[in-house]
Amino acid sequence: MDNIKIGLFSIGLETYWPQFAGLKEQLEHYLTVVSRQLRTYNAETVDAGLIDNSEKTEQATQLFSKENVDVVVLYITTYALSSTVLPLVQSLNKPVLILALQPEMSVPCQ
Repeated sequence: MDNIKIGLFSIGLETYWPQFAGLKEQLEHYLTVVSRQLRTYNAETVDAGLIDNSEKTEQATQLFSKENVDVVVLYITTYALSSTVLPLVQSLNKPVLILALQPEMSVPCQ
């Protein structure tokens, strides 16, 4: 049996990035950790990165379609608009696993 091919992405709201210094980079780091962990299960991972606008949604949809992923893993890192999530998962018609992990014990204070 072939290894499973996972389409991985996380979500965010691009209007947050100028408001919260370093947030986007921290969330991208968390996605890297999840991607690395999935690979330990011998799964091929197609990582579409942090999706925070409609253009990136379309790019990820095309990538996952081209790569013919078996399942989609959506990592909820922060709030996002439904327009950045629903078109992707609806058009692919693949099973979706939703991760809502809190990687830190508490919210970091600056």
